[in-house]
Amino acid sequence: MATQASIDKQIQANSPFKVVVSDTTITSAQVKVWIYTGAQGGAVVAGTDGEGAGSGGRLNTPDYVLQASTVGSTGNKYTSFELASLLDGYIEETYNGTPNESTDTSVYFLDYQVTKYVGTNPSIQAMVRCAAYNGYTYFEEGLNAQHESGLLFSAKTLTKLADAPLEIGLDSNKCSSVSYAHNGNVINTKTISSNANSETLITYSSNGYDDADRFEERVLKDGGIKVCDKALGMFKGVYEIFECDKIYVESSDNSVEVIDVVTLEACENTPYRVTFLNKTGALESLWFVGNNTESIRVKSKMYNVNTSNYLNEGIYSIHQAQAYKEIGESKKSMTLNSGFYPEASNVTFQELIQSKNVWIEYNSQTLPVNVTSKGFTSKSHLRDNAINYTINIEFAFNRINNV
Repeated sequence: MATQASIDKQIQANSPFKVVVSDTTITSAQVKVWIYTGAQGGAVVAGTDGEGAGSGGRLNTPDYVLQASTVGSTGNKYTSFELASLLDGYIEETYNGTPNESTDTSVYFLDYQVTKYVGTNPSIQAMVRCAAYNGYTYFEEGLNAQHESGLLFSAKTLTKLADAPLEIGLDSNKCSSVSYAHNGNVINTKTISSNANSETLITYSSNGYDDADRFEERVLKDGGIKVCDKALGMFKGVYEIFECDKIYVESSDNSVEVIDVVTLEACENTPYRVTFLNKTGALESLWFVGNNTESIRVKSKMYNVNTSNYLNEGIYSIHQAQAYKEIGESKKSMTLNSGFYPEASNVTFQELIQSKNVWIEYNSQTLPVNVTSKGFTSKSHLRDNAINYTINIEFAFNRINNV
């Protein structure tokens, strides 16, 4: 059995993580911080300085050493350190359309060790080993909020497009298996493996085949023959890839969490899958199957030239322009309509609007976009009857290549 990581605390890099040091007599405190990827460093007990005790991916020398004097009244001294901001520039999100190929730099280990001082006399505390994700917490969750579930998404109802796979983010340190069921029958079970490595703390499980998301690909993988596109069209949508309406995720403590799955029916509109970094720092996707539109915004400036040929008596051509346009920027944007969704998906759309890393599957490519919609109003079946959402996105690059 693989060795699991030993995680004392979770840190969400986009919300504060505070280490508060207090005691009756301390005069100052020091915090040594190590930030690294790869194999997790070993435990360091109280009384032993972690500097010089490197192991796994953790070096001997800390990346940061923070020092602060205490404040407060006699007998109630304290100071605090904020560590999440130290992760700036470390965590990098890369997504190429395959989530499990995008985890190399999405999670870091952050280990810290506190030393309390009374004058010049040190008291070294045990090292605290943390996993740092590119997520955030909400104000109402309180200080240093922890995500206890092994499910790395918020909604307990997920959606998938008919005849398309569903990928879910899981904490491999907390989950042991995931089962996909349809009409009360478990049709597929996958084991979640774990080891003490930052690259595998987030794992993505799918109810689909590798490289066989499309109907044609599955026909060929099963030994079939591609006869003609028209014939395939007759069967497309009839046979789904692992039809699924429930997901059972078993945790390492043998508890089971149940997720409902709603299938969005295919329509005449081109469906677009939008993948984003959610609250927990994992990738999550939503399908937009409604009436989607595209537009282009161009920034340019005009200048005039003299087209007269003075070597030929000043003659000019009426076919040559005097006014020229210089294109500075061309940006493509889209208005996406979700189609009809269950009310339980409201929280997922909220996290999409709040996300700083978003991609769209467009013309068989995975491209970065920014959500330009500034607000979000939750809908309910009671008030709005049918629930659908419209968001605006802009492709996160200049269409006219200037790289």
